[in-house]
Amino acid sequence: MAAFLGMRGTGDWTDSDMRPKNWRQGVLWQYPNGDAPLTAMLSMMSEKKVDDAQYYWWTQGIPAQGGTVATLNDTTALADDFTTGAVAGQTIYAKVALAVAKHFRPGHQAMLRDASDYGVDTRGLVTAVVHNGASSYVAVKLIEDENTGTGTNLTDCDNILVTGSMNAEGAAMPSAIAYD
Repeated sequence: MAAFLGMRGTGDWTDSDMRPKNWRQGVLWQYPNGDAPLTAMLSMMSEKKVDDAQYYWWTQGIPAQGGTVATLNDTTALADDFTTGAVAGQTIYAKVALAVAKHFRPGHQAMLRDASDYGVDTRGLVTAVVHNGASSYVAVKLIEDENTGTGTNLTDCDNILVTGSMNAEGAAMPSAIAYD
């Protein structure tokens, strides 16, 4: 088997009939670098015939975590529009629709983005999320200075996205977000 991250074996990919012959091998074939390592390793072990001629592999992806920003504000009152010049450590309040706010929880890493200029991308820690209908907001404490070198700045922000988790290792378990 050709060397790749996380797996060793005596097999190889030179067999002319090497093609996925079941769902597990299909996962290994599509994600050889380990998006599903246990399933991939099990696919290389001995096999057992299925009891039925028809079988399925069900998966469900999560929706895009984020959405449109109505305005960026300097206060929780959502009355003072944000002006340029944000620095690391500053908290900015992104006014969003309730459906967008439900994607966030304190501890998420968020990215404030201008969809027409990715140079504006600025990351921060979500410190609070308030669900209040059309006046919902996500409080983001910036972990980097705003990029104003491209001619645009965070006042042009029109999207907010979840880009990861900033919960400390060994900290209390964060609140869960469930999708149906």
